[in-house]
Amino acid sequence: MKTIKLSFLAMALGCTMWLNAATITVAPGNGTIKSAVAKAAAGDVIVLADGEYTETGSITINNKLTLKAAADATPVLKMSSRFTVETDATFDGLTFDGGKTSAEAIRYTKTGSQHIFNCSFTGFTSRTIRVYTGANLDSVKIDGCTFRDMNARVFAAEAPNMLKYFGLTRSTLVDIRQSADQKYFIYMNYGESSTDGTRVNIDHCTFYNCIDRRGAYFYNVNDVHVTNCIAAYSEPVDDTKSFAVYGNKSEISHTISYNVSVYGDAAKTAVSSQNPYFVDAEHGNFQLAKNSPAVGTATDGSNLGDPRWGVSDKNADPSQLPYTLYKVPYSMSPTTSSVRILWQTTDTVSMGQVRYGTSPDKLDKTLASRNGWYIEGEGYVHIVELTGLQPFTRYYYSVGDGKREDKTISSCKTAPLKNTAFRIFMISDIHENSCKNWQNEQTFITETLNPDFAMFIGDFVNHGWERAWNGSFFNPGKPFLSQVTFSGAIGNHETYLRDEVHPAGFTNYHTYYDYFSSFSHGESEGPVIDPRGEAYFTFNYGDAQIICLNLNNNFDAVYDSPSFAKGSKQYKWLENQLKNSTSKWILIYAHVGITTSGYHGQWNEENHNIIRPLLETYAKQGKHIICFAGDDHSFEHAQKDGINYVRPGCGRNANYSQVTTLPDAAYTLMYRKVSCFSTIDMAADGNTIELNAYDSVGTKFYSYTFSLSDKPLPSVYISQPNSATGALTDSVVIRYSASSTTPATVSLFYTTEDTPQNGTLIAKDLSGTNGMHAYTWNVRHLTPKGTYYIYASITNADTTICKMAAAPVVLISDTVAPPAPTRLAYAREGEQLTLSWWNPTHLIHRERVLATFADGLDNAFQAIDDAEEGSASLSLVEGRNGGKAVQIDYTVAKAWGQGSAAYIFPEPADLSDTYTLDFWYKGDGSNNSLRLVVYNDIDGNNAVADNRDDWWFNESILLKNKTWTHVSIDMRTFASFDWHSNSESHNACQKVKGIHFIIPSASACTGSIAITDIRLGGEVFPAPDYAGTVIVRKQDAAPESISDGDVVYEGNKETCIDKTLDVTKPCYYAAFAYDDLYNYSSAATLYYDPQVPFTAINNTAITATPRKILHNGEVLIVSGNKVYSTLGIHWELMAK
Repeated sequence: MKTIKLSFLAMALGCTMWLNAATITVAPGNGTIKSAVAKAAAGDVIVLADGEYTETGSITINNKLTLKAAADATPVLKMSSRFTVETDATFDGLTFDGGKTSAEAIRYTKTGSQHIFNCSFTGFTSRTIRVYTGANLDSVKIDGCTFRDMNARVFAAEAPNMLKYFGLTRSTLVDIRQSADQKYFIYMNYGESSTDGTRVNIDHCTFYNCIDRRGAYFYNVNDVHVTNCIAAYSEPVDDTKSFAVYGNKSEISHTISYNVSVYGDAAKTAVSSQNPYFVDAEHGNFQLAKNSPAVGTATDGSNLGDPRWGVSDKNADPSQLPYTLYKVPYSMSPTTSSVRILWQTTDTVSMGQVRYGTSPDKLDKTLASRNGWYIEGEGYVHIVELTGLQPFTRYYYSVGDGKREDKTISSCKTAPLKNTAFRIFMISDIHENSCKNWQNEQTFITETLNPDFAMFIGDFVNHGWERAWNGSFFNPGKPFLSQVTFSGAIGNHETYLRDEVHPAGFTNYHTYYDYFSSFSHGESEGPVIDPRGEAYFTFNYGDAQIICLNLNNNFDAVYDSPSFAKGSKQYKWLENQLKNSTSKWILIYAHVGITTSGYHGQWNEENHNIIRPLLETYAKQGKHIICFAGDDHSFEHAQKDGINYVRPGCGRNANYSQVTTLPDAAYTLMYRKVSCFSTIDMAADGNTIELNAYDSVGTKFYSYTFSLSDKPLPSVYISQPNSATGALTDSVVIRYSASSTTPATVSLFYTTEDTPQNGTLIAKDLSGTNGMHAYTWNVRHLTPKGTYYIYASITNADTTICKMAAAPVVLISDTVAPPAPTRLAYAREGEQLTLSWWNPTHLIHRERVLATFADGLDNAFQAIDDAEEGSASLSLVEGRNGGKAVQIDYTVAKAWGQGSAAYIFPEPADLSDTYTLDFWYKGDGSNNSLRLVVYNDIDGNNAVADNRDDWWFNESILLKNKTWTHVSIDMRTFASFDWHSNSESHNACQKVKGIHFIIPSASACTGSIAITDIRLGGEVFPAPDYAGTVIVRKQDAAPESISDGDVVYEGNKETCIDKTLDVTKPCYYAAFAYDDLYNYSSAATLYYDPQVPFTAINNTAITATPRKILHNGEVLIVSGNKVYSTLGIHWELMAK
């Protein structure tokens, strides 16, 4: 690649400044640049000779300066810190090396017009070029630069307030692969509304491999222009985007985005997904092949991408290139003798070929077809329908074009005949792999559940007019899609028009139909809302007729879908299907629920008045109908007039609570606010279907059996104990869900056999009302110990149904004794000795010191840095009463972002006995509040905080107070977030991974707070199973057990009189506590010496003279070199 050391643009901008400037030549070495900058005057030019420069501290530029390479020199700046630039500065021809330790190369903090020309950057760990909060820059212009092997390149979170113009031209940005939060080439975030203020121009740049993030991210920046660029990834990666561009002034034009999707609602012109044919991208050579689609296609007639790479004189031979798939092969629309194979390539070749067979080692049949369609800018979607297949048989296949072949072998499965058992997997509302739930569920679904078929129930993506499908659904779903044949219903987010955000001339609203090939209901209702007649359809699967409806219209103009009003084509078609169905079961799938008590149920009047009466008509005629829906982001099972309504799963975490005031709430058997998915298992005889629901980590929480019986069966499911339940000693918490359309009761049983019969009753006549219930079974005295199975029975007026728990429970004996009695003492009155003590029934205060910062910053207390939300840094400052504190300097990057720090436990901690959080803080006088968040590591992956954990918060602490203020708060009272689903109903302070101190704000801001003396406390009963105390006396030594001496008392009082003692003789006492299983504690001991007089002395020096003293309020007996405490402790007397 040719390197231009000084661009014409740089000369033009700099000539005036350099006219009378001094030139300072700097030699390589340690600190030589910092010294030169400190001596330079405004307008000076610092010229760096060839060689390495080592800089260990931050270099502040507060005069207008230029730092440039000498002619033909390549100065390398080894950075352990950064340049902090406060005014105009130009960097030209320099190489910045962060050594994988330095976070930033250049930080702009104040004002000026900034220029970076012909520079190279490598090895920085965070934000290589950062526009810092509070800056007010006219411009940042980057030209002819290369960025390699680092985390975020350019970061300007609050650009509208900090930066008027940003330009990146003729540059190359390569490889972002490993970072928790900084996976961006460019990051600008304006918050939740589109905002003017910054113009962005990205032109003639090459981007390669920004893994697992949105490469160039301009969230709601309303004036972004990406032109003549190439973004290419070596392979498709989950949840990645090349450019995320928004706003009605923004546009992406004449750009290639290869193996990665563009994103956002900006206008898109001449955006292609074609292979740019780099000469050797894997080894860093981004020169274009002569026949590259990027050659000559720029707006100015030049080539796309960084022009410094140039064009090779050789063509790329597509036939010699690997067969590149833009969408991995997947299978749809099965019948008993056929299945459709789909995939997408990045070229225009229409020929598609499938090799297939019943063994992955023998793909002995071949079928070629030109069916499909070309999507402008993306490539060709191939559809090959395999026919003449055997029922319910798995076929293996690979795809190609007859000359080339993708080596991946996938599989599909045909539909079953009647009287065949099968399993269908169901999920809705994946919403672009929200929280990576869809991606994380792949292994459990494919390996544990192993379904025969799958039904998706809409809302794969957020915006149906955007082509975000690869990163949202296809790439994260590769393991599933490569082996599970599926179909599905279209959702409202696939059909939502949102006219107000579309630029003029935008017409392709429904990209859903470009990637799916469903059965057809017949004549299309329009090329947009119902292409190929696939907006609603039906097919047979074993003993079920499956009907997919499109109920997204809701008579609302923003949803462009076929009508389902009475008399409409869809209504008449549905009525005809119901009337003529001969299947044992009719399974109806529609994204919008027909009967639901979720959030969207308030707009369900049309479904109530039109669709539901039609279904009920045929249910009364003996049709067995189950309706499955999505939309309300939760699980629900309802029954009304013989029809079951199930919302089987939500793929995202934005779950909705039940609206109990809605009419449909009266029909609900089970509602759970949870991210989940479900399966249905058809019995071989077709007479029953079993529904099983799982949360996002694969824990089953509900089960129900549908039957062809005229009366709906009651159902009960035990969700705890389960496989995660460990060995227990005292009690077993049994959690169960019940459902019945008539009054019912539940009984619980235990047995030594894994079968729900002949069990021993645990409890009877428990609640059988619809919903979740819990019962605590006391097993402390159950014998023998061992493994027991639990089952439940639910009984209504019609029948009794039994169900086993998901896993057995292991019971073991309690061998842990209670703590010993304390404060054992005596008092002599004449010839009588009275003993006193404390039983282990008094509350004990527990305390755990987390951080006092007396010895500096604690490694467990960490700043949390998130490019999307905000950042924080920590420093040690003066605390209260001469101590130390940690200061949290926070930056909130956007509206409703946050800056935060956290105490992170090395392993999840049990804080159930230290549940009070106690600390001192000093606010910054702002109107912000301090949000305390406790994260419980529910999924056991030891992550600081992820979406599968339970999150609990309190936001009652205000930061207005600038003096030291004490906080003591019970973490058990923390609330759950409305938008995050927890697995538990309250914070039990168990499995705590982190306690976060978060400063959220409604607008971007900065500030600082100080915190010190962080402690945890609580009060616990030391021995809830305590039964009594035994006092034993012995003449010559302390008793070692209850049989080692004379028992003078047994009971649960805290005083006794030793009536058999000869008070003239010395003796020893020992006190033992025991529980109801007669586990005895260690001894608390006491020595009685009748010859030692009692002298009450405060703060008396202990001497070797035998006597009884009162030392700091505690009675001590000193005898020889022994000191005996009435608290039951004795030790050697080592010093006065």
